[in-house]
Amino acid sequence: MKLSIIRNLKKNPHPSKGMLELIQAGPEQGVDVVAVDGSNQDISAIVRECEDVAMWRSGPTKTDLKKRNELANALREKGVFLIDEIALLNPAIADKQYQYDLIKEHTTIPTIPSWVFQSKQELEQSIHEKKLSFPLIQKPRDGARGEDIFLIKNLDEITTPNHDFSSLMFQPFIKNSGDFRVLCIGDAVVGMMKRIGQNGSHLNNVSQGGSTELVENPDLRESLTKLAQEVAAVSKLDIFGLDILPSDVDGKLYFLEVNNLPQWQGFQQTTGIEVAKEIIAFVKRVAL
Repeated sequence: MKLSIIRNLKKNPHPSKGMLELIQAGPEQGVDVVAVDGSNQDISAIVRECEDVAMWRSGPTKTDLKKRNELANALREKGVFLIDEIALLNPAIADKQYQYDLIKEHTTIPTIPSWVFQSKQELEQSIHEKKLSFPLIQKPRDGARGEDIFLIKNLDEITTPNHDFSSLMFQPFIKNSGDFRVLCIGDAVVGMMKRIGQNGSHLNNVSQGGSTELVENPDLRESLTKLAQEVAAVSKLDIFGLDILPSDVDGKLYFLEVNNLPQWQGFQQTTGIEVAKEIIAFVKRVAL
């Protein structure tokens, strides 16, 4: 059996830690894991290298929807099961604002109010009109690993990007003592952990120096599992990390974001779950 991981080898020629773990875990369960260059302009060349199961990670640009659809259709016609097909067909699934709108409209999960503005002047106007107030969280709509997320306490602290201002989103800061990461593979919740930011930091991400601990409370585990199942149903992602923020003010569990390219090293160290082996087991199930 073969698992082809479609990724942009021109942009990222070296395998990630997760990719290396999949390559090592695959043969133990009879699965050959290979990388396929998704940046190849010849769709047929990509498809020729794929058999049994493929995992979408990167390739045709987000704006080239025609080529993305051609790739998905060609894989389908060949009988290849494509993991995270929705991320190929609908690149907006990685957009944080899109995620908030999706979760708010189609689930019962509490969401944090969020705004996107076309300019800094438009944001300032909304603050003057008291539609939102400081402190605010400023984050990139396509960000990951807690990078470029700022706690904004006044107008002077707003960081204007070099590109379109509308690539940013703004949210009220919700006081918390950490957040939860729930890892889902297929229709199953594999595990969960709590991430706790360093003293004085507004970031709980492990990649930003946060610490972790197991989630052991059975009632909390049940609540987080139900939230993850709701997100899985509407997002249609096969492998994702769901981040949930518990408010210290009202006690609610708020949707934070979905990451369809989750790093799992910190999760693995905390939970003891060998994620690559879980993914390979999922590959074998969907290939049947």
